[in-house]
Amino acid sequence: MKRLAFSKMTGAGNDFIVIDQKDLPAALSKEDIVLLCDRKYGIGADGLMVVDGKAGTLRASRFSVDFYNADGLGGMLCGNGARCALAFVRDAGIIRAGSTVRFAFAGVDYSGEALADGRIRIDLDTAFELRAVKGLEAEGSTMDGWFVDLGSRHFVLDAAGIEESMSHGDMGDLPIAKFGPALRYHPFFAPHGVNVNFCSLKDGILRVRTWERGVEGETLACGTGSTASALVYALRALVNPPVRVRTRSGEDLIVDFDSPSSPTYLTLTGNARLVFSGSFSLPG
Repeated sequence: MKRLAFSKMTGAGNDFIVIDQKDLPAALSKEDIVLLCDRKYGIGADGLMVVDGKAGTLRASRFSVDFYNADGLGGMLCGNGARCALAFVRDAGIIRAGSTVRFAFAGVDYSGEALADGRIRIDLDTAFELRAVKGLEAEGSTMDGWFVDLGSRHFVLDAAGIEESMSHGDMGDLPIAKFGPALRYHPFFAPHGVNVNFCSLKDGILRVRTWERGVEGETLACGTGSTASALVYALRALVNPPVRVRTRSGEDLIVDFDSPSSPTYLTLTGNARLVFSGSFSLPG
């Protein structure tokens, strides 16, 4: 049995297992990651990160993060995961609150800051892809939306555009388990698939529910999904930055930029904190 020290962290309800590279007795297999993220037989999480507090893998980065979804696959950006990684290294004393730092996440260089009020901000790549998608057939409905690639692939659509989606405008009535998988695996997005973001604007707050690939279910929050949704709604002139996004958990994320089509900056800010720490015995 391999004994593994870990921290469990959450970013607006999007939860992660975080492991310090120096505490890792051996490389984790895909099967190890799936077990650790399992909510019945493991610790339980939407994803797992290994944080290396030494010099990052890319030039000028202070630390590096390897990220994996709950299915054991990696290689993509996770906005809330990156914010939790920043909170983790702040708590470990690797970075100081109030200073912008560079870090490598899934092999790509980003920057961010642990703010004085305890929240975490990350700066996303402004060279994203955003385009309209029309006429997707799923579960007997025809849907229009927007494809956005921020380092993680997303499909953004209005919840009100789904037949029988809501009663009295309540996002809680949204049949996300019906439409989420159908759109996540839609042939239009093959072979990689997408995360699917169902959105509703009410009282100036953009409400977003996300069906996430790799988790294959709804998560309580999605950082890149919230960012993609805010950009789409701003491009449609329905919101102005900074955009307040209400996640499924009820916590808010703030997405800020100067232009939805060609921004010079793009940030995601919100709470990220430690839930608990412990150790886990891996077989083998």
